[in-house]
Amino acid sequence: MLKKIRLKYHERMAFNAFVKSDFETAIQHFKKISAIAPEKAGIDFNSAICFISLRRYEEAEEYLQKELERGAPGLPLLQALAETAFLRNDQKEALIRYEKILEEDLPDKIKKLTELKVEIMASDNAFKDAQESRKYMDKGDLLLADGDAKKARKSYIKVTKLDPTCFQAHNNLGVIAMNHFSDYKLALIHFEKADELNDIPAVQMNIHKLNEAILKEQNNADD
Repeated sequence: MLKKIRLKYHERMAFNAFVKSDFETAIQHFKKISAIAPEKAGIDFNSAICFISLRRYEEAEEYLQKELERGAPGLPLLQALAETAFLRNDQKEALIRYEKILEEDLPDKIKKLTELKVEIMASDNAFKDAQESRKYMDKGDLLLADGDAKKARKSYIKVTKLDPTCFQAHNNLGVIAMNHFSDYKLALIHFEKADELNDIPAVQMNIHKLNEAILKEQNNADD
């Protein structure tokens, strides 16, 4: 009974920290969970995602490999392994891992995105550009956090030109267009492009917010 209570406590604390982007705290609680219930699947994977968010890619790789040792990997694990290889600047391994994903029975959207990833990993120039895009993505994030939406937008546009698979940049461009410039047409273009590349709940939520903003603007115009 005590073990179960401790487990539930650390699961709750890990989840709360994760949603607040307090990844260091989340990792500590995931480690506690692993110590209490080492047989529990998914904990090493969750820790790896935290390490990726902290840009600690070698540690992310270590935990992904631990999760892989548990048995047949699902699609999220295969994708995380491939993306971590890319983030570690390991072009050859990233190509191998993305090609491995294509052996799976994939939804059309995921298959298309993975095929684009394979094309990038297979080309030295495209791979170099995609790695360069990470610098502009980080710059855009910092600028947006500082409230400079105009300069952040320039950085994210650069990302989309260097890495055509970066749905995060399109999502951020949509948020900027919607929240900072009230350019709903442009926001929709970017949100739809992000949604075309990948099924991400945050993007779909932003599309919903955009539709609400458009409806509110139309109602105000009618008054």
